[in-house]
Amino acid sequence: MSNPVLIINEGCSDNLGDQAINNSLQLILSELGYTNLYHQDFTKIITAPISLATPKNNHHKYWRDFIYMIIPSKIIWLFRNILRIKKASSKKYKFVVIGGGQLVLSNKYFAIAMASWVLCLRFFGNNKILLFGVGCGSRFKFLDKYLFRYALKNFSDIYVRDTASRDILKNNFHLFAHVVSDVAFWQTKITVHNIKKGLLLGVVDFHVYKIYNVENISREQYFEKWITLVEKSGYLLVDAKLFYTTIADKLESIKFQRYVLQTRHITLPIIYTDNIDKLIHAIIKSDVMIAGRMHALIFALIYDTEWICFELSDKLRKFVKDYSTLFDLDVLQNKLKQQLLQAIKLL
Repeated sequence: MSNPVLIINEGCSDNLGDQAINNSLQLILSELGYTNLYHQDFTKIITAPISLATPKNNHHKYWRDFIYMIIPSKIIWLFRNILRIKKASSKKYKFVVIGGGQLVLSNKYFAIAMASWVLCLRFFGNNKILLFGVGCGSRFKFLDKYLFRYALKNFSDIYVRDTASRDILKNNFHLFAHVVSDVAFWQTKITVHNIKKGLLLGVVDFHVYKIYNVENISREQYFEKWITLVEKSGYLLVDAKLFYTTIADKLESIKFQRYVLQTRHITLPIIYTDNIDKLIHAIIKSDVMIAGRMHALIFALIYDTEWICFELSDKLRKFVKDYSTLFDLDVLQNKLKQQLLQAIKLL
């Protein structure tokens, strides 16, 4: 199978979950015999994942925010990315996979990105486009809904990662979608001989909490919610180690560390989970993990670590509902692989 296959997703983001999705999707396709794989980031002009070890550069934030006040962000994004998208789309592919991740989301860039990719791919004759393993947001702005409507109706087939996303597509866009498990469940498990010990705590960026929750609370009150969840878990805060899966979460963990030191006189160590391997090793070595990021929870499921979810969004509440009971990872992975194979055959 020498014809190239193009994969488009947020695999170069500073989110280890997005990186895991991209790695897993490439691994599945390779095992299915598609070894000539190309990757393009969904929204960013970069070719390698952003390192979590390096904080984001905000030196030009003032001027960037000023420009966005004058020129709509979608126009700026399109101006910066359209040549990249046209160049990548002009090549001939056996098929194109967009996904996974929560890409059907009404934010600054996702709608214009999806519409631009689909428009350019189809213009150059790449009509076999599969949307696979994606999640959907629950609310859409008018322009985003219009752009998503165009893009979604031009996919050869659509596979979403949960029933809630399927229902959203049906209710908002009158489209049918198949349901698959999250692509990140496809992992080649590693074996580490360590005794599990202690609590792993992944405090999520406070701004993410505010996006999904209407209550007006302070950062200190937000931190107390995490501490309360630790106390309810049966573990002691003093036994916790902090970890993160994004740069923003890393910075939040540092703030949480300072808060606990000031209010509880406890020094919590931070495990620097700057890449997927370090994250997996931290999870394997822990008795229990408390997290508010879905893909951290997925890794806990894969590596048989007890997990507790900080349910900050409907997406996470649905995840808890779906995966709180025992499940067979081998069965899940085999079904995921077969569904992708079947989807490709029908393109």
